[in-house]
Amino acid sequence: MKNTLLVVSALLMVFPAMAMAEIYKCSGKNGRTSFSDKPCGKNSQVVEVEVDVNSIDLGAQGDWGKVTEANEERERQRSIEKHQAGIKKLQSERDTAIAELKYKQRFAANNSAGATYHRSLAMEMGSVTDDYNNRIQRHQDAVNHLRSQ
Repeated sequence: MKNTLLVVSALLMVFPAMAMAEIYKCSGKNGRTSFSDKPCGKNSQVVEVEVDVNSIDLGAQGDWGKVTEANEERERQRSIEKHQAGIKKLQSERDTAIAELKYKQRFAANNSAGATYHRSLAMEMGSVTDDYNNRIQRHQDAVNHLRSQ
């Protein structure tokens, strides 16, 4: 009940126009207490909530610095998590691509044509590894930059 009254009081502080409206306290059949802006039966009682509307600062002149700071921190953390997820995805893709190339190498014939094919697959593995490592490094650099802020 204290929590409910606290919520009603908070709403009245946020919406001063509601301070002029009547609030009704109602007891349900199961004994639970609820609040409404309309009478909810014979057992409803008008609740008086005192709110000093003049003490509430809702204007732009309020200090939003901490709110802005918290929002920026939350966005920074989300960006870090996004980049870390990107790193994991790229690592998985890289490992899958390398595994597929290694699997192909098993079928290279034991002759000069097979050796050439084997070398070309090895070069492709090197290129794939370099490409993915560069992409992973870009994500890691972004994470490091975000953490240094």
